[in-house]
Amino acid sequence: MSQLLTPTFPDYELIDSGDFEKLERFGRHVTRRPEPQAIWHKTLSEEEWRRLADASFLKTSASKSDERGEWHRKPQMPDRWVMQYDYKQMHLKMRLGLGRHRLSPANKYPVNNNADDNAPTDKKMV
Repeated sequence: MSQLLTPTFPDYELIDSGDFEKLERFGRHVTRRPEPQAIWHKTLSEEEWRRLADASFLKTSASKSDERGEWHRKPQMPDRWVMQYDYKQMHLKMRLGLGRHRLSPANKYPVNNNADDNAPTDKKMV
């Protein structure tokens, strides 16, 4: 018997994974980032990954265990964006970050549901 342990999450999709990476959709934006547990081969081609990814995290070290690197963004990819999580009408403000998980909720600031998700802001993210 299968049991769903998480609420409905239409703003998230694991598009593909493999070769130590994952391709995910968070709201309207697709990210490509390392995933050390994805030891299998990708299903989609490298060209398809490049076409789909709005932002890609590229490591600066040759070591697979080293987590240093930087995000490379296409022009349409904002620094922060909002995605909906269908649990008590929660909204998550996402950002590209540094560190182990590299993509995290930027929940220190309230979400303005009337504002453009891609509007620039002068608030410093910490």
